[in-house]
Amino acid sequence: MAWSIFRVRRRYDVLITDSEHVGLPLALMLRVSRSRCRHVLVVHLVSTPLKAFFIRYLAGRGVSCYVYHFPCAEPVLERLGVPPERRRFVPYMVDSEFWSPVDVPQKRQICAVGLEYRDYPTLLEAVRGVDVAVDIAAGSPWSQKADGTHRAELPPNVRVGRRDYAELRQLYAESLFTVVPLLENEMQAGITTIVESMAMGRPVVVSRTRGQVGTVRDSHNGLEVPPGDVAALRRAIHWLLDHPEECRRMGAEGRHTIESGMTLGHFVERMSAVVATVSDPGPRLASGVTPEAAR
Repeated sequence: MAWSIFRVRRRYDVLITDSEHVGLPLALMLRVSRSRCRHVLVVHLVSTPLKAFFIRYLAGRGVSCYVYHFPCAEPVLERLGVPPERRRFVPYMVDSEFWSPVDVPQKRQICAVGLEYRDYPTLLEAVRGVDVAVDIAAGSPWSQKADGTHRAELPPNVRVGRRDYAELRQLYAESLFTVVPLLENEMQAGITTIVESMAMGRPVVVSRTRGQVGTVRDSHNGLEVPPGDVAALRRAIHWLLDHPEECRRMGAEGRHTIESGMTLGHFVERMSAVVATVSDPGPRLASGVTPEAAR
């Protein structure tokens, strides 16, 4: 894919790549060829040794701007020598029209969605014996990892399966809230599920990892628990089940979080500003936002 983009680079003013797996090889090609083509790279995990080596090696050549969605990438990019004018924080986004509140009867049910860095064994233990149905949609078009449930003994209140987008929307709508149990990691794993659930007006219980901070605000639009802590996750689930009014309030605040800064419109506006800046790299700076402002 990087080679295909490199071959047609002269047709475009700015190239945008989403993921280091394509963007870093392209950046190397642009550097070696001494190309003056402008390139915006959206990064997701920059702390691995190999990626860090190549970002440091590029030394500002081949990438005009690094865009990141999660705050902990900022100090890593700074440490790797990426200057401030080549770093931009752009919050993640969601299609807030497709993923929007639906007026359907809710069941005594909670859901868990997604696959990347999910800790479903911890969730299974946390809900064992709890009076609530648990529907786990363990699938992802981006990850090939196992979901962690195939070797586990499923409690009788748990069901595991896959869903298409329409079925996922129905699942969110019928559920009281969404649980995103995560293994400790340094990328924003779980963000797609989080913003979809919030856009649907459902609060989120999430593991607070190094990479997953800032979107879910504890006791505002959801609850945070330590990664791998069965007891803490169980308490959070029980608390939301026992406080339906608070559950609804957090869900409404989650929807407000999306509408106020994480829609596709917000994302396009911010990315357009980045593209405009690298197209005309004068004294004007991109009208991006800081991680603090996005909260």
